[in-house]
This record gives sequence, C-alpha cells and structure tokens, in this order.
Amino acid sequence: DFHEIPWENKPLKNDILKSALEVTNTVILGGDSSTNLLFKNAGFRKVEIFKTNINRALVHSTIDTFDLLVLEEIFDDEPTAPIIRGIREGKIGDNIFLPVISLVSSNDEKAITAGIEAGAGDVVVKPLSVNIINSRIGGLLKRKMQYVVTPEYIGPARHPDERTGALQDRLIDVPNTMRAQSEGQHADVAQLT
Repeated sequence: DFHEIPWENKPLKNDILKSALEVTNTVILGGDSSTNLLFKNAGFRKVEIFKTNINRALVHSTIDTFDLLVLEEIFDDEPTAPIIRGIREGKIGDNIFLPVISLVSSNDEKAITAGIEAGAGDVVVKPLSVNIINSRIGGLLKRKMQYVVTPEYIGPARHPDERTGALQDRLIDVPNTMRAQSEGQHADVAQLT
C-alpha cells in the first residue's frame, strides 16, 4: 500500500475530481473497448487507446503529452513492466514521475508484483467499474508521492516511514501534476527531472 501525504492537508473535493477527469490527457495501452468505455463513463474526456504496437503508440502520441498512463499487464503479447521501468529510468519520455496505473486481469501475485517493482503508481485488479476508476484517480489526486531513487529502482516509495539514515536520503518529493493541472496550475516536468 502507498504512504499517502495529504495535498496541503486539503480533502479532495468533487469538483477537483471532475476537473481532473475533464483535463487529464490519458493514454491506455492494451485495453479493449470496454476499458475505454469505462474510462469515458467515469468522466474522462481526453482518452486515447492503443490496442497493439508500443512503438506506434509512443511515436503517434508522445508519452510526454499525457498526464496519466494506464496499461494492461500484457500489451502486444509482451509484459508491460519494462515499459513502466523505461519511463521511470527516463528511457521512454521525459517525465519519470508520470502517474501509471497497471491493470491486471486476476489476483496473480506475480503480475501485481511485477507492476509494483517496475514503479507503477497503482495496480488495479480487473474487473473495473466506474467507482473503482474514480476511487483510484481520487487516490492519485489526494496524495503527494515520495519517490525512491536507487540504482535498482525508481518509483513510488511504498513504505517511506520505514526508511532511516541513508535510505531516507534516497526519497524525493514528487509534485502531484494531475492535481495541479486540475486546479488550473501547470507543473513543468522538465524542471523536475
């Protein structure tokens, strides 16, 4: 589970969630028409879905133009953990802090662990519903994440309160760019990396 830090100690208001859904540029890699429809029904207005070919997806729509990446655990017959890891390491796009939700089709611990270890911000077990999507997006909007940066891992800190000494020094605060955008602010990701 994530260590949540309240966004300036303000509770999430429904208008923030609604605004985020309307302005968040979302790309879904994998997924089917029902996944796309669920995100649209949840209130997302800017959704692009790619069912195959990661290279086409990344070339057609630069990953840096998106505010949220949603991936199936398998995309184009390949696991998506390397895609997440590539984003976190700066090999795919410029925003190593891009919010990533990994969708897994069962309670398969191996798939869940792979998404977490690659640096996904959230792992959601399917089947999806509008309420689950809105709950997870609300969670992403509320938290100000801390990231761990080590040679082996770049991604959300899962248990930052357990880190002491040198391990504590490897934590960095990451701005909540989705929350900022939903409030009409702009975070320049290039300044963050």
